[in-house]
Formats: sequence, structure tokens, C-alpha cells
Amino acid sequence: MGTAWREREVFYADPLAKGALTMEIRPATEDHIEGIAAARLSNGPAHDDSGADAGYCRHLISDGQLMVALEAGRVLGFGGAIDVAGARLLSDLFVHRDVQGRGVGRQLLAAVMTGAEARYTFASNDPAALPLYARAGMLAWWPLLSMRGAAAALPMGGAAAVEASVADAVAYELAVTGHDRTSTYRYWAGRAQSRTVQVLRGAECIAVAAVHTGEGGTRVEHLVAQPADALAALAAVAALFESTHVHVYVPGCQRLSAALMERGFSIEETDIFMATSAEVVHPLVQVVHPGLG
Repeated sequence: MGTAWREREVFYADPLAKGALTMEIRPATEDHIEGIAAARLSNGPAHDDSGADAGYCRHLISDGQLMVALEAGRVLGFGGAIDVAGARLLSDLFVHRDVQGRGVGRQLLAAVMTGAEARYTFASNDPAALPLYARAGMLAWWPLLSMRGAAAALPMGGAAAVEASVADAVAYELAVTGHDRTSTYRYWAGRAQSRTVQVLRGAECIAVAAVHTGEGGTRVEHLVAQPADALAALAAVAALFESTHVHVYVPGCQRLSAALMERGFSIEETDIFMATSAEVVHPLVQVVHPGLG
């Protein structure tokens, strides 16, 4: 995946932009990771799974695409993407604050999305970003809700969670969605304080999840389940790790979002799902990682 980008370098100039830059757009390497972090942090504080996270960058380099815009060796910005079930997910697009508005983001987006007809992203509400993605053929469909609430508010529903191997999680998701997410589950499982989980009702597996734990709370990164089982699956995951709070990113079109609001979960922020087609996100993905699907 992304091999073609590793075999060539692309050069761009943007003479129509004010203060135009002559830049090189090329695949990122280990040598660019520090510059990528600087570009990301120039835009404000960053969380894990961002351009400021070296492990996340290495995952995109090895299993997806991570492109950088360079001028005289300096990283002006970066764009990351990963292919999921035949569609390309734009994971990140950040331009260093001191060169914004000079064509860098537009050219990074064009480079990282080249060859992908089906494409999507979870965009912030930045008024400059939304038109950029719309011009790239991605329309706004629904909000992705960052929600947090008390684990005690979740009904157990007769389910229990157990830690699972990457192979077991991959096999379940492949069986119910047709999507092979092996490389991403390996990444999630390899991070500190992260686990892959199966949720069982009796002997039947009803859900799989990637989970990050710490500071009294559980962040469910990714959850695949039937809609009727999603709430019980979250409760079981929280119980497994004895969590006080649960943090999830839930599509606003899923019944799960309303069920969580009814139980006192608050919406901390929203992203906008923008895509060439709403069907690029499988309906059984109840919790969506904004950068990795």
C-alpha cells in the first residue's frame, strides 16, 4: 500500500498563491519525523496518534502514506493517509502556521490522494479546511461526536469482555464487514496501555474493539458490533478495565450516540465526516478512530 509514492519524488510550485513557495512533495522518512512534529505543534497542542507522535508517523510510513512538503530541507507541512476497504482515509493534513495560506495544504492533499477515487476524512470545523476537502470531492455527511461519560451509566446487557489476540479481532471484523484491518490492529495492540478486546455473550463473540487505558478512563479507539449490541459492548469493555469514564468517537448517524446522550455522556467536540460516499464507513463500525477509521 502506497508503494508507488516510495518510488518517486514529486516537485510542485504554486505561482498563483500569494507568497508562493517552491517546494518538494515527497514521501516522509524517519529523518522527517522531528520536522513533522514541529509543523503539527505549531498549530496547537497535540494528542497521541498525531503528527507529534513518532510511533503514529512510523505506522503511516510503513502501512499507509505520509507525505511531506519541504523547502530547503525544512518540513512545511505533512499529509497522511491510510487505505481502508478500498477507500483512502485522509488521516492528517497540517501546515506549519507561518506558511499557511500559501498553497502547501492544497498540494499535499493532491499528492496524498492521487489515485484514490473513494476518499474520506474527519475534518475539524476549521472554515479553511472544509472548502479544501469539498473541492477534492468530499462532501459533508454527518458529525463524528467525541463523547465522554461515566462507565457506571452503561448497562451491562449480559456481555463480558476479554483481552484477545490481534488475529481474533481481525478475524471477527473481517467476517462481519469484509474488511481486513490487520495492520491497524497491530499498531493499536503495540502501543503502550493499549489492548485488543473481544466481547462475549455466552460463547458468542458479539463485538471486537481496540482500547487505550489510563488515568482512570478507557478510550475505545474502534468498536465493531451490531447496533443492538454496541451499548452492552462498551459497558463490558469498561468493566474489564475497571474504568471510571469512557471516551469514544461515535458517528452522529448511529443509534449509539443517542443512547450515550440519554445516559449522560457529553459531547466534547465534533468533527465532520466528509467523503465521496457515505458508504465508505461500514455501518457496523460503531466507534471510529478519526485518523485510522
